[in-house]
Amino acid sequence: MPDLPTPDPIVATQPVVTVPSLPPEMPRIGTDLEAPTDLEIVSYIDSLSDAELNCFSCCHPTNLKHYNNIQGIWLRTAQYYAAQKLGDRPSEIVFVDDLKCRHTLERFRAFYSLRFPDAVYYQG
Repeated sequence: MPDLPTPDPIVATQPVVTVPSLPPEMPRIGTDLEAPTDLEIVSYIDSLSDAELNCFSCCHPTNLKHYNNIQGIWLRTAQYYAAQKLGDRPSEIVFVDDLKCRHTLERFRAFYSLRFPDAVYYQG
């Protein structure tokens, strides 16, 4: 399975507003001081139940441009995998249905919140 595409280094390193970390009741990955890899984060997100995944709905990005750039990469990757599964590039309707069935947007919000914890704020 190919690695997820890496974001443009210029976009990925743009400064973001630092806000307090996520509240302690939010799901976390381990307790190591070392940041988890993208693959570890995705594996963790895949193991979450729908209720746990919905916990991330209260997390909002502080830098919308950065969030949208990373989300664009995530969606292009999802479209690539959908094309591999179907054998052809999916129509917009099929792709949107696939996004809904697989909770792709919810999974991305969880990924972004865990990958860039200082770039989100909690609004409960």
